[in-house]
Amino acid sequence: MRRGLVHTAAWLFATGAAVTLSWWGVHTVVAGTAYDRPRALPIAR
Repeated sequence: MRRGLVHTAAWLFATGAAVTLSWWGVHTVVAGTAYDRPRALPIAR
C-alpha cells in the first residue's frame, strides 16, 4: 500500500512539474512575440 502511494505521489509531482515547465515555456515564447489577441469583429446590420 505504501509503495503505491509513493509511486502515485512521485507521478503527481513529475506530471505537475512537466505541466508547469511547459506552460512557463509557452508563455515566455508567446509573450516575447508581437502576438496580438484577436478582437471581435463588429456585427453589421
